Amino acid sequence: MASPFDPVTEAIQEHLAGWSPDSADEALSGLRGITEVISSLRDALTAIRGTLEERPGMATTVASLNELAGHAGHLATLADEQTAAFKDEHKFWLGG
Repeated sequence: MASPFDPVTEAIQEHLAGWSPDSADEALSGLRGITEVISSLRDALTAIRGTLEERPGMATTVASLNELAGHAGHLATLADEQTAAFKDEHKFWLGG
């Protein structure tokens, strides 16, 4: 039985792993996209956690998902900070 995570993993491997921007604008767009992907992962983990919270015997899994969502949130914040730093560093090439 296929996991609902298989298509996501496939998309990351096929589309993101080979990403190679040709300009500062493309790099900035990609960095913003990375933040969105990580934020979406955080939101999905939070939603899964919420679903499992109501099931008996899932306390450990719920706690793990909560921790993973927190780490994903931290990564999203770091990615956003790196995007802002890139934008500031390359503002001349980005038109302002």
